[in-house]
Amino acid sequence: MYKIISKTILLLGLIFPAVSFAGVVDINLSPEIPEPNQTISAELSGTLVDLDSSDIYWYLDKEIQKHGIGEKSFSFTAGDVDEKKDLEAIVIIPDGRRIDLQRTIEPTNIDLLWEANTYTPPFYRGKALPTYKSSIKVLALPSGKNINTKFIYNWSIDSLNNIAGSSGYNQKTFTTFGSYAGYSRKINVSMTSFDKFIKAKKTIKIESVAPELVFYENNPLMGTIFNNALYGIREIKSNDFSVKAEPYYVSRGELKNVQYKWGVGKDRVESKDNKEKMITFTKPENGSGKVQVQAHFKNTANTYQEARSGVYLSY
Repeated sequence: MYKIISKTILLLGLIFPAVSFAGVVDINLSPEIPEPNQTISAELSGTLVDLDSSDIYWYLDKEIQKHGIGEKSFSFTAGDVDEKKDLEAIVIIPDGRRIDLQRTIEPTNIDLLWEANTYTPPFYRGKALPTYKSSIKVLALPSGKNINTKFIYNWSIDSLNNIAGSSGYNQKTFTTFGSYAGYSRKINVSMTSFDKFIKAKKTIKIESVAPELVFYENNPLMGTIFNNALYGIREIKSNDFSVKAEPYYVSRGELKNVQYKWGVGKDRVESKDNKEKMITFTKPENGSGKVQVQAHFKNTANTYQEARSGVYLSY
């Protein structure tokens, strides 16, 4: 915000009285809400004042930076988080009257954290990723000295602005849904303090992935061995070898809707309600060979959440 100040200053040996021109001349900033250390372009605008013929002085933190006839623009760098910079423009119009304009720039940073409500197996150290129509929760956290300031939040997604029910006082969280695999959602948030002096905005893109089906050995003594995924060709030495399937990135609330179809070689393995996540392969009594174990899972509530996988067992 700027304010017109009433004061008399000495410039180049001449005294110019300050007058009120509220609303006649303004300082426009681009970007309007700068991020820390971002380059800012300031430009004067006003239709009732001949700025091209005016003598213009630009000050930053009370030190003159630029001066000249018709110098309507000035660029500078914003400070770090919570570092205040005072911008002032003094305009001496051709008839000798002076206009004072001030803006204070104090960048505030926002951290955007997101979490996809999708399934990953126990002990998985990675981040759960969003898939088509899976729920994603986004949290906005102001940093620096304004961490406890109460803000009004305005959320938007892609081209939808000010989403009803998700914007307003202290609305730090926003929930959306994953797009098609390989595509992303653009999440935007802006926050403004009650006095309008503190403003910040942030944008992130969250890309969705395709679900995955990963095989693990299920050992009768050790349980499922999650630190060693099965892929390619796996040599087995025991008579019975159990393969367990884990459906990565299925919506957690829809795990009950996941169905599995298994096959061993050219034979399909039937299971009750197609809910069985694990099958056991028994080696033939004689001879050696190689057989492929394959599976296909599908979320019946979301046709885009499905995947296939296979592994060769060598015996």
